[in-house]
Amino acid sequence: MALLMTFITGLGLMITPLSNSESPEYLLAHPDHGVSFHEQIIGNWQFEASGLFGRQLTVYEDGRFAFRRGRTWRAGSYYVLRTDERSTGVLRLEYYRGGNLHLQQVRVEIVERAQGHAILRLTTLPFAGKSLRMVGDFLRMD
Repeated sequence: MALLMTFITGLGLMITPLSNSESPEYLLAHPDHGVSFHEQIIGNWQFEASGLFGRQLTVYEDGRFAFRRGRTWRAGSYYVLRTDERSTGVLRLEYYRGGNLHLQQVRVEIVERAQGHAILRLTTLPFAGKSLRMVGDFLRMD
């Protein structure tokens, strides 16, 4: 009987939940994980120095984008190729221009301003085809 009580007591200690300071590392939330990179880039962005017919970028949740330069709109799809899951990533853009499929890679960095406004900084990477000329800083419109 004493052996059975010792076993039950030992089993009870094994089931007792651990405090946060004693929890294994895989059970704790990672401190850098907040809103994912993909969720941060979704929305309407306008080129910082543009006027009425400047550059505008809209990134949709389902992998589509629309880009306006002047009075011309281009639309296509994007894929996140690489990201640090916080503020930078590389997107592959696919769009049709003149009946031909074009591919372009864009480095995206999300920068916070002093007033709390987000800036989407775009840099084009070497690619095949014609560029959408998206280089620059875009301010969040929504």
